[in-house]
Amino acid sequence: MFSLPRLYVFFQFATLFTIMFSGPLFADAYSLLSIQVIAVILGLWAVLVMRIGNFNIVPIPVKNGVFITGGPYRLIRHPMYTSLLLFVIPELISDFSYLRLASSIVLLSLCKKTINYLIISYILLIS
Repeated sequence: MFSLPRLYVFFQFATLFTIMFSGPLFADAYSLLSIQVIAVILGLWAVLVMRIGNFNIVPIPVKNGVFITGGPYRLIRHPMYTSLLLFVIPELISDFSYLRLASSIVLLSLCKKTINYLIISYILLIS
């Protein structure tokens, strides 16, 4: 059964794969490539601090999950989405296409909607 959170995740992955595989995966310029490396490090750090099992791939808080405020979460509220966007934007700049631009806009919109859905779900969970 497709719920709204599952649709968000499905379309996030679809747009992400469209961006990643519609041209070179990594940026050509070293400055853009360094941003992508930072994005990968940030994403891995976020997952390690969050710990597998404390988060869900769909934007629904895990029951008995712990609200993380350390590591990259001390500096950025959504480091996983930040790392995703930091990885994708250099791809768009390095090998521009209208398909990548449209997919990036859709991805950004879906990330925002997913974050809002997650915040509302978390508030309802703790109240």
